[in-house]
Amino acid sequence: MKVEFSNNGYIDSLTGAPAPRNFFENLTREIHKSQRHYQPLTILTFKYLPVSTKTESEKELIELGRAINRNMRKGDFYSRIAQDGFWVCLHADQSEGRDSKIRFSKEISTLFSGKKSIVPGSKSNVDISLNFWDRDMSPTSWIAAIDVKYFQ
Repeated sequence: MKVEFSNNGYIDSLTGAPAPRNFFENLTREIHKSQRHYQPLTILTFKYLPVSTKTESEKELIELGRAINRNMRKGDFYSRIAQDGFWVCLHADQSEGRDSKIRFSKEISTLFSGKKSIVPGSKSNVDISLNFWDRDMSPTSWIAAIDVKYFQ
């Protein structure tokens, strides 16, 4: 199923999320700040697994982006990185990252089931992965490792 994936360099045309270029520029800056100040970073990846029509998938993807945006803390940032998902950069250590994953999971689970479901009876799902930054890893290597893991 093909869902729209285009942007004007700043904003994703379907979801309104920031474009990948902005995300990676911000991520590079945050990694360098974290190296200087010994601050932890975590990237959460959200892979949308649709089991619906194109129109329903687009609605679900839009709402997924909104749910992610609503649950981010000040200083966190995100982007629609691929046709089927988002990446969120958190200023969080491993414990805070796990807590954030739980917080996002609770919000997102209501989108695909229950009374707040966007598409009643939807069987779509979202796979959320945690990726912790290690100061010994180069920024390029870390992003490449996340990319490989995401697109498996």
